[in-house]
Amino acid sequence: MNLLVLPDSVDSLAASTLGCRFMTAFHGTVEVAQLRPGERIAVYGCGGVGLSAVMIASALGAEVIAVDIDDVKLEKAHEVGASFSVNSSSEDPVSAIKEFTNGGVEVTIDALGIEETVQNSIGTLRVRGRHVQIGLTTANERGLVPLPIDIIVAQEIRISGCHGMPRPRYPDLLRMVDKGQIQPASLIGQEVSLEDVNSVLDGMSSFETVGFSVITTW
Repeated sequence: MNLLVLPDSVDSLAASTLGCRFMTAFHGTVEVAQLRPGERIAVYGCGGVGLSAVMIASALGAEVIAVDIDDVKLEKAHEVGASFSVNSSSEDPVSAIKEFTNGGVEVTIDALGIEETVQNSIGTLRVRGRHVQIGLTTANERGLVPLPIDIIVAQEIRISGCHGMPRPRYPDLLRMVDKGQIQPASLIGQEVSLEDVNSVLDGMSSFETVGFSVITTW
């Protein structure tokens, strides 16, 4: 039931990237947000999930805006499809994006999950915009984040959660990979040995890694 046959074009290294982060971003962008060609999307947080969402959204024909506090990750976002980016440590992303888009975007994805990114994502939307929440909150929020309810009501904003991806969606994902429309292997930031795992996990906890880290030496 859960076994999938990979296309011949997807080798083991590329297949290693198709786990939780990439497939969740695919489900959130394609199925939950129902992103359409020509729409604009802002992705908050350019870790593994965020960069995957940037790549997938660009492949769908959307104009992609990336938001992060790390210029290296924003540079990577441009490499995989972002047309505009904002470093939120030095400028207000809501104001910057609304100015760039002349009013806001149709879709936002929060791939981080802190109070600031949740609220900024909603604030970035146009009337009847769609927000997809992928990032889970931290110990600081404990699952509770204040929301601008009056704005959500007045602008008829839709908020949806996204967690994982149903197995029947995998053929669509693999078809896009097979056709070269998305190239998840390009998100691999480093190949490491088994002995390096602890240091990689430490780096992930402090948001130091870029893209995916894959164990290739045992």
